This record gives sequence, C-alpha cells and structure tokens, in this order.
Amino acid sequence: MTLPPEILQAIFEELDEPSLYSSVLVNRDWCQSAISILWANPLEFAYNNQNQVYYDKIASILSTYISLLPNESRQKLIEAYIARPADFLNINLMFNYSQFLQKLNYILLQDSVEKVLDTRHNGNENDRIIEELLKMFLNQDSHLRSLDFSYQKLSGIIISHLDKRIIDFPLEICLGNLPSIITTLSRLLKFSCKGTTPSRFLSSLAAITLELQSLNIYDGEDSHGIINLINAQNNLKEIDIHICRDIPRIISVLSNKSKTFQKFSLSARNACISIGLPSLSDCLEILCNSSDLEELTLIFPRGALAQAQWLIRRHAAQMRLRLQQQQARTLQFLNQTIRAHRQNFPHHHHQRSLTHHRRNRTMSLTPQGQIQNPVLITNQRPISFRSIQHQGNNRQTNTFVTQPPRQILFTNSGPTKLQKLMITYHLSHYIQSFVSLIQINNGTLEIIKLDITNSLDPHIHPTLFSTIVNNCPNLTFIHLYIPNESLIELSQLFRKCLKLQDIHLFGDQNNSIDISPFLEEMSTIVPIGLRKLEFGISWNYSVDAIRSFLGSCMIRLKFKPCKFYHGDLSDEIDNLFQFYQLIGVIQPERRFC
Repeated sequence: MTLPPEILQAIFEELDEPSLYSSVLVNRDWCQSAISILWANPLEFAYNNQNQVYYDKIASILSTYISLLPNESRQKLIEAYIARPADFLNINLMFNYSQFLQKLNYILLQDSVEKVLDTRHNGNENDRIIEELLKMFLNQDSHLRSLDFSYQKLSGIIISHLDKRIIDFPLEICLGNLPSIITTLSRLLKFSCKGTTPSRFLSSLAAITLELQSLNIYDGEDSHGIINLINAQNNLKEIDIHICRDIPRIISVLSNKSKTFQKFSLSARNACISIGLPSLSDCLEILCNSSDLEELTLIFPRGALAQAQWLIRRHAAQMRLRLQQQQARTLQFLNQTIRAHRQNFPHHHHQRSLTHHRRNRTMSLTPQGQIQNPVLITNQRPISFRSIQHQGNNRQTNTFVTQPPRQILFTNSGPTKLQKLMITYHLSHYIQSFVSLIQINNGTLEIIKLDITNSLDPHIHPTLFSTIVNNCPNLTFIHLYIPNESLIELSQLFRKCLKLQDIHLFGDQNNSIDISPFLEEMSTIVPIGLRKLEFGISWNYSVDAIRSFLGSCMIRLKFKPCKFYHGDLSDEIDNLFQFYQLIGVIQPERRFC
C-alpha cells in the first residue's frame, strides 16, 4: 500500500538529513518527497556543519544549480566569457532541483558563489552569475516562500563559515532587472532584510508582495521603503524589528495592521538617539487590538533610555532659552513704544512717569548680554514652559514640560492568548500596564522575562510578583526582580507554578539579604522539571538552608544535573556544591554581576 504524497511529506519533514538521504533510495515516490525537503533549503543544510565537509556540498549544490540555468542565461554567461560550455553538466538530471527551493538566503548564495568561483572570476563576473541564478529561482514555477537578505536568523556555525565581506557589503540588486518574477514574489510569506538591503528592492517588493505573514527588519536604514512594505500587507502575523530609523513612525504604521499579529518583537538594543525611540505607551497601545498575540518582546536598553531622557531635558532647556529671548524682545518692543509715545505727548505723562520710573529703576539684559537703558516695564512674569496660541475662540496650549508616561491598562481589550512576555525597560513607569496584561491572560503565559528595576512606587513590584504567582500556573520560565517585601511569597511561586524549568530571580544588588528561611521553606516543593536556577548575587544563604534545598533537588528533580548559578560563596558552601556536583545533582556556575 502506497501512502498519499501529503502524508509522506508530513512524515519526511520530521526526519533528519541522514534519514532523508536513505529514503531517497527506497522508491520514486519516497525519493521525490525526500528530495523536495532536502532541496527546500540546501545551502543552509550544507553550511550548518562544523567540519570542512560543507565546502564540498556547497560546490556540488552550486554546480547543480548552474547546470539547470536556462539556455538564455547560459548563452549570456558564455558570451561574456564568464562560463564555458564545459561548465554546464551534460547529464539528464532526474528533477529540476531549483523548483524545490522554498527558502532563499541571499547572503549564503553570494558567499557560496564567492567561495566556489573566486579562483576563476572577479567580483563583477560573480555578480553576473548570481543575477542569472536569481532569475532562475524567481521564476513563475518556483515554490519560493521565504526570502532572506540578512544573517541574524542563521546559526552560529553558519555565521562562522561566512566571509566577513559578504556580511558587510552584500550585492545590490533591483527587481527591474529580473523579469517574470511577479507571480513568485506575490506568493512570498516571509521576508527578512538588513540596513544594506537596496532601497529600490524594498520599494519594488512593496508593489508586488501583499500577503507576507512574517517580516524581519534588522538595522533598517530605508524607513520609507520599510513603511511602504508594511502598508502593503494584508495578513502580517510575525513582526521582528531591530534598530530601524524612524521607529516611532513605523510603530504608528504597524498599529493599523495589529489585528492579525501573533508575534511582535521590537528591539532598540545598541540604538543611537539619532534614530529615534518610540514611546512604550505607543508599543503597548498596538496590542489593544491584537487579540491573537502569542509572543511579545520589547527591548529598550538602559543606554538608549538615558539618551532619550537627556534629549528631553535638552529640548526643555532650549525651549526655556527661546521663551526668555522672545520675552526679552517683547519687553524691548514695549519700552520703545512707550518712549516714542512720551516723546509725542510729553505734557500728559511727565510727572507720573518720572515718579514711576524712579520707583522701578533697574537694569535689564538683552539676549546678547548688552545692558539696556532703564525702562518702565521691569517686573517680568515667571517664564512658563507652555506656549499659548489663540485661534479664534479656541485656545490651544502646547506644553514643553515632560509629561508623565501614558498608562495603557488592558481591561476590556488586548491579547488573551499570550504565551511569551519579554520586556527589558529600565524604568518602572509601566509596571501597572504589565500587571493588567498578565491578568487578562489568566493561565496562558509560559515565559515571563521582565527586566525592570528601581521602582519609584515601593508597592508596585510586590503587586507584579503576586499577579504572576496567582495568574500563571503554566509558567516554565521566569526572569524577574524580587523586592524584599515579596521574599515571603517565594514558596508560593514554587507551590503554584509547578511546571517551572528555568528560574532567574534577583533582588537589589545594593542591599544584601539572607534568604535562608525562605530557601528552607522551598526545599520541600522544588519543581520536578527544574533545569536551571539562578538566585541574585546579593542574596545570601546558610549552609543548612542550601544543604536542605540541594538534598530535596537530589530526590525530586527529574532532569539532572540542574544548572545552579550563584555569586560569591563561603568555603563551606563551596565544598557542599562540589559534593552535589560530583554526585550529579547540580552543575554550579558562578555569576559575577
């Protein structure tokens, strides 16, 4: 009995590479199903190898692709003396392997051409070969679903094989040079790009590709092309943005596409203030309409936030100086008007003005620091940081004072299927927003990483911890700051979150505290699936407390050894750790910060 091709395909997708090669030899149906998977992303298969065997695989893959070039492309390469007729294999291949390609990484394609053909061609000739290969991959019969112009999603093994020049300076291409690709690109589901991706390519792609489900942008410089690409999409599900210029504008565009979001990630790591930083309120507001959101990642590093605060203070100082200069010019104009009026009518105001002038005689400074003559109007009103404009009967006020952050509370709307919540934001103004977000996702969250410290409100962090303990029974990973007031609830975390596998809890590094009583209480309820445990380096514990805890781990843990991260230890505790390491209970690793 022969299985349908769909079932064979589903089975083979779960097999590893050696098993797929073995399946090729069974029969033609198995061969076709296995080959379609092996050639769906062959270059990534070949590069993901720790030894040098990958080079032979790359050469074989590239040779096969070149032999499949259409006659028109072959003729162009031969006429340009880039290829010889002997370079094209004169054999009958069983399949058109280029049609099986589903994921094309341009960085790997360029690197493979440079590696295999660099001994025979220069850079310009290699570019011509890449262009002809792209024409073949982007034809109307292709199954291409993913196009990647970046290397961030590649494994460390693959990146170690890449030529550094390829990463920094990819070849510029334009869709206008590649005919007959509209059908293929209109079926794209995933697209990734980096800052050096040609802007013309993004603009052309926005006019063709309308059904992208996944969009990854790294170090984007062409915000106009990126915005056009986002605006053109109808069904975006996964958004991953890293350090793009004009992020606030991109955020505003994404708000119109948020109903279909399932994964949303925004990272401003290592960002400069010149690229602009969005408000976290704006990012959270997007989620109000994202009822199907499953993963949320927002990373705002400490340095970028400090730069943003500095920019706000500088802007306020500039506006203060500008208002002072404007007020000084206004006073100068009024005084000149009064003096001119007195010269024209001296007999009306001479005596009263003289008395008033003597009473309020003073000196004023111009914005340039020059001393003016004594004037009548000298009592300046306190400078306001607001500029008031009158437009008809409407009064509009523009304030330059830094306003408190706008809180987004998720009560009646927002994501209710959230499984992953990762926030790095070193200001605690939005903790109440996170509390409400966790509450409406009662029971669905599995991963929580909240890197938020130094709360101005001493009660908000305990509220956050209590909310997590009482609303996240399926939690497997937690990374959280624990205030001293919440240490008494540590046992509740172990008691209610029975599926915990990775625990990273830390306290105030400037305030050391002994957690021995809490550690002994947790000993009897250690989660059986625990694989990694890290306590803050500012937390101390006694020998008896840690012996009780590790003894319970030896009995209860299903997976051993458990990684145990710690700070400075006494010699006695260190010896205890070495003992439990020898018997395979823990694998201790020291943390220095």
